[in-house]
This record gives sequence, C-alpha cells and structure tokens, in this order.
Amino acid sequence: MVDEIAGEGAKIASMGEHAGQKHPHLPQSTLMTRPIPHGPTARNTGDAMDHAPSTPGAYPVSQPDPSRRGQLGATTSMGFSAFNLYNRALYKCANDQGGGTGAKGSSPGRDANSVPLLLSERITQTYKICNPSFSYNLQSSNPRRPITKPSEATGNDGWDNENADLILHVNDVLVSSQGNRYVVYEMLGQGTFGQVAKCEREDLREFFAVKVIKNRPAYYHQARVEIGIVKMLNQQCDPEDKHHVVRMLDYFVHRKHLCLVFELLNINLYELIRQNQFRGLSMNLQRLFLSQILDALVVLRDNSIVHCDLKPENILLKSLDSGEIKVIDYGSACFESRTVYSYIQSRFYRSPEVLLGYPYNAAIDMWSLGCVAAEIFLGLPLFPGASEYNLLQRIVETLGFPPDHMIAHSTSGGKYFKRLDSLEAPAEGSTRRGDLSCLGCAYHMLSQEEFEAQEKTKVFTGKRYFKFTKLADIVGMASYRQGLSEADMGRERAQRSALLDFLRGVMNLDPVLRWTPRQAAAHPFITGAPFTRPYVPAPDPQPMPAPSNNAQLRSLPPTNMANTPPSSAMSPWASPSGFPNSFPRAGAGPVSIMASPRGAEEAAAVAAAAAVAAEP
Repeated sequence: MVDEIAGEGAKIASMGEHAGQKHPHLPQSTLMTRPIPHGPTARNTGDAMDHAPSTPGAYPVSQPDPSRRGQLGATTSMGFSAFNLYNRALYKCANDQGGGTGAKGSSPGRDANSVPLLLSERITQTYKICNPSFSYNLQSSNPRRPITKPSEATGNDGWDNENADLILHVNDVLVSSQGNRYVVYEMLGQGTFGQVAKCEREDLREFFAVKVIKNRPAYYHQARVEIGIVKMLNQQCDPEDKHHVVRMLDYFVHRKHLCLVFELLNINLYELIRQNQFRGLSMNLQRLFLSQILDALVVLRDNSIVHCDLKPENILLKSLDSGEIKVIDYGSACFESRTVYSYIQSRFYRSPEVLLGYPYNAAIDMWSLGCVAAEIFLGLPLFPGASEYNLLQRIVETLGFPPDHMIAHSTSGGKYFKRLDSLEAPAEGSTRRGDLSCLGCAYHMLSQEEFEAQEKTKVFTGKRYFKFTKLADIVGMASYRQGLSEADMGRERAQRSALLDFLRGVMNLDPVLRWTPRQAAAHPFITGAPFTRPYVPAPDPQPMPAPSNNAQLRSLPPTNMANTPPSSAMSPWASPSGFPNSFPRAGAGPVSIMASPRGAEEAAAVAAAAAVAAEP
C-alpha cells in the first residue's frame, strides 16, 4: 500500500500545480478520465451540515474602474518604479553593511541572500542591517486583520459575533490550560459547528488545524462527545496511526470556546475533483482512495461507531506528494447503541433509512461511501437532491424502491409513499423517468404534485447532471478517455463492470443486505483481482474486541473548566422515542446492542462519554 500511495503521489501533485490557475489545462493522463462540459461552480448541497471548508488563499480580486484606466495605469507605473528603486537601495544597503550575496551569477532562487529572499522572507533582517535600531514584533507590529465573518462583536464581553463564533484575527493567540500557545495564521473553513483556523504552536514551530466550537451549549456538549470518540479512536482503536483516522493532539477552552487541535492536512477530495475540472479520477486513484476509506470504516464499525457525515469534504489528503488520505470531522459521530438524532448526513450522501426515519446503524456510512465512490468516478454527485423529496425521488429512479418493511416501519414512510390497494397495481413494463411505481411492491411513491398538495410546500428539484437515470446506464455510458486502444477500452469496460457491482453492494437499499466495510474491501474492484461474476461476500458478523480500559473518555476535557458555557437542558444521550432497542445490523441479522457479546464493553464506553457530556 505504501508503494502504491507513493506511486500515485506524483499524479496528485501535478493537479495541485494547476490549482492557482484561473483556467487550468491539465494534461490528459490516467488522472483525468471523462470530460464534463459544465461542472458546478460552487459547492452548495443546501443543508446546515454542508459546510465545505473554504480554500486557503482564495481571496476575491476587485476589478478596476474602466473610467479611471489611464489614471490607474499612471499611478501603478509610478508606484512600481518607486518601489523597485526603494528595494534596490535596501538591497545595496544590506550588501554594503555586510549582508553579502552568494556567488556571482548564482541563481536567485537558490541563493540564500538573493534579492527575492532579502526583500520578502528576510525583509525584517534586511531592515535591521540597514538600521540597527529597527525592531519588529509579530504581535504588536502586524495589524489584527479579522478572519471571522461577521467580525462585529455582539456578545461574550466582546469576543463573539452574532453567530456565537469567536472573532479571530491574524496573529491572535489561543492559549491552552497547559500553556501551549497557538498563533492564528488563516481561516481554513467555517460551518455550523464553528470554524477551523490554521495555527502555529509557538514552542514546536509546527502548524495545526484548530477547530473552535461555537459558544453555545448544544455545540459545546456535542464537541465534548467528539473529543471522547476521537481520543478513543486514536489511543485505543488506532494507536499506531495506520487506519486513516485524523489525529487529535490537544483540546482546551479559550474564552468560553472549546478548541480541538488536529493534525494539519491538505486539500479534500471535493477540491481535488474541482481542480480536475469536475472530471472523474482514474481507476487507480479511485481504488487507492476507497481502500483507505474502507480501512477507516472497518475500525469504526468494529467499535460500533457511526461517522454520520462521510462526504468528499471530510476526506483529506495528507499532502499533494502522497495519495494517503485521512477521514476527518467526527462532530456528528455517535455509538450505534445511541443513534439519537434523526437529522444527520449531508443531503447528497444521506441514506434511505435516514430519509425515511428508519432505525439506522453503521450501514449509513457505507451508503455515503457508495455516493463518494460514484462521485470520484463521475466527477459530479450521483444524487444532487435539492430537497429530501427530490433526493428520494432520484434514489428510487436510479436504484429502485426501498423494501416494503422499511417503508411500513419508518416514521416518515407515509410522507413519501402511499400504500397500494390490490386494484391499483402499476402498469407493467413502465421504466420512463418520473415513474414512481413498482411491480410487486405494496407502495408507490407520491408524485411531486401529490407530495406538494399533501405537505403544502413547494418541492425544489435541482440540476440533472446525467442523461440517464439507471445506475448501470450512468456508469456504463459515462464518456471514456480519448485515444484509448481497443485493449484499453476492454480493460476500462471490465473495470466499470466491477465498479457497478461494487456500487450495487454498498448502496443496497436494504441496510441489512448492504455490504460491511470489510466485505466491500475484499471486492475485486478494490483488490484489483479479475472480475468475472457478481461478487458474493463472506459473512461478516460484528466482531467482539478484547476488553479495554475506556478511562480516557472519563478524563475529558481538562478539569480546569472555568468560564465554560452552562450545561444544556437537552441530554445528547436521551433515548429516541418510537425506536426499538434492537435494529438490523449490516452483515448480520437483527441484533440487540445491549444483549450482544460486546454489550457491556460498549455500554461502558457510552456511559463514559455521557459522563463527559454531563460535566459542568
């Protein structure tokens, strides 16, 4: 795996070289496969959970007023001339005072004392050489540019904005209870939970991603649960950092905001696809990424943890020189025995059981994985639903109907489906787009007009990126790379057949029959073995890990929690009403968590995390 990751690193890095170009023209290679004429220009899946991190360094550029073109040009020209003369004088001063230069004729890019370095990275040293009395302090000399939006103070003694976000400025310092100082450099992203900033830890001189949670009880207590889950994953489930789970290095409270310190990673898979002009990635890269995601999901399922928000934005590359990835953002994660919340998963990647209000478990992460797999093949989301009805409608058109028992035993089944009388059987052979009937099914899906009349609301339909609606047609008819030989076309068709079989397994509408991460990881599309017939996975019952000490969950966060938000009246561990104590488990039959062999172990972990959440 290490060699394969290293081998694909150069291809990924070649994409990164074009990231700053306005209209990148990437070379035709195995990285880019199918041209898409019109891709989305902005990521917006329409949900509160859909908080794609903003791209560092992507700032808007103001356009000059055409009526002042002559004046602007003269001013700019004069300004650059004065600037160049000033820089030359500084450079000469530095040389005369002992700054020195490299060997005569040496390349400026390689000379440690070249003009670009003396007047950029070493500008403060150059000033000091020219004027020994000059002094510069990072905190006091730099302007405090706000990077949080909005930046107007409205609460928390002037520290917070109207959204309860801590107002961050460049060069602000976040101080932990242990005295670690994190200097803020730039904003990496903002979302419903809070914001993520790139910070440098002063004593280590290393950069980290610091997640600053909103100053609100619900987000605060959910973040404490996230700390417990990530610490459990890092220290107990993946102590050697081999299974692609993001590492958390520190956590503390700063000005009533809980701060989580993570390793700093690179771009996410959505950004990678965007830089590739919304064209699918090569089969080799797909296989490389999916195998690592499945490795992380195996660890989660083995420990009865549901990620609940798997999507391209939450899968990050470690660097552009490597194909290694990490799964991030466990802010919505939960234990399988405590699936409390019904509004989870970003809409494009939301599973049928969550849409219908059916009891869910770790199988919902496998559905999301299937959506991610289809997207990195196609370059565009498979189910870009503009509303929950529109999303379910697309799923039914592409994959068929959920099982009758799911509809009958879900809390929202009657919202989208109507039970058929024996005299209302659908017409045989109807397969046109928009036909929401099913031969042999006890239900049919409400038409858009019926749904709007029933719910008294307007349904948003969203874009359609593909000419076809059936999964086999979408995969099989996607455009091929240009210039493929007959032999290459044959291999591509075989790989697409394997991919189609893989997608059908991980996106089975019945969560009981949906493949587990371990089953999916053995599929020929992932392993590279020849695909000759539909894959039949071996049984994969829930494993029972060795007993372990979950005391680390009880020790979070630090005991010195002065100035923390008040406890929330809502317990994140309240039992959901109307849900049974047992539910179907992917890869096995219905199993009761508390009655399972690992019930005591899981109950201890849940109780520990609940104790963390209940601390004042």
